[in-house]
Amino acid sequence: MTSMEYRNFVMEHNRDTFQEICSRLASQTKELLDLIKKRDLHGKSISKDRIKDECGDLMFYLISFLIDEGLSIEGITDFNAAKIKARSPLIFRKNNRSQ
Repeated sequence: MTSMEYRNFVMEHNRDTFQEICSRLASQTKELLDLIKKRDLHGKSISKDRIKDECGDLMFYLISFLIDEGLSIEGITDFNAAKIKARSPLIFRKNNRSQ
């Protein structure tokens, strides 16, 4: 599924208000954090499917949030990459020389 197909899927299936989207985004983030804590701090075995399940829920609400804000995944990733490159120019210059 492309990012645009997924965006359309979210638009079709999400009926939450903006406040509910924000609340669910926070809740899903906490659920993913709890899984990682169980694995990393308590030595529990967590399947990749459980992690994918929580990441999928988180992504659904993140995309819902972006749609409500009139933003796109590509716009966010481009903005974020530029910010990180500007923050650490020496690292990116060094990595580009080796290519």
